[in-house]
Amino acid sequence: MGNELAKKIGRPPKINDDCVNKLEQAFAIGATDTEACCFAGISRQAYYVYVKKHPDFLDRVNQLKSRLPMKAKTELARLIQNGNEKAIFWYLDRANKRSESEDENKRSALELQAIQAEELDRCLKIRSYNSEELERVNEYALCAAQVKQMRAKLAEEGETLYSEKTGGVYTNPLYNQLQSVQNRMDKLRDALYPMSKEVKPVRDIRDEFI
Repeated sequence: MGNELAKKIGRPPKINDDCVNKLEQAFAIGATDTEACCFAGISRQAYYVYVKKHPDFLDRVNQLKSRLPMKAKTELARLIQNGNEKAIFWYLDRANKRSESEDENKRSALELQAIQAEELDRCLKIRSYNSEELERVNEYALCAAQVKQMRAKLAEEGETLYSEKTGGVYTNPLYNQLQSVQNRMDKLRDALYPMSKEVKPVRDIRDEFI
């Protein structure tokens, strides 16, 4: 009896028609998954389980999510066509920023590829590797390239940032990302070039890496 009660208590709430209607209402006004689930009174886990079992509903959700942005774009286009100066200048400013962002992303991607190729070439000159190790070497080279890029950007932006909206100071999100990639890179490096327990090396080959 006690086990049955525990199962009932731990069981996530069932998504009924009322929950589905509330989810649709929330998504129709641009709510996120978290906001929609909160409005419907269910957990995100329950929602993801439900949409996995009901792919048709997921299609419905995607349609609802696209309606509001499309309506906003339609209204913006109407204002621009009617000669609304504020709408025109806003659109041009947004388009210019988007173009600059795309150019920056392309430059960053090319730089990342170049650094990765350089790190991979350096690794391949150290010794030969089997097929499994080659996968690790490639991943290591990518991590090393990402770390180098993140360090440069972090040095430019700083580890702490200032919020103009709240007036508070917060840790640059890039710092935590850097730590995560750095840890992964260190594990790959240690797996590829483990320290000998029998002989204490005069020079640790791992010091040659980032």
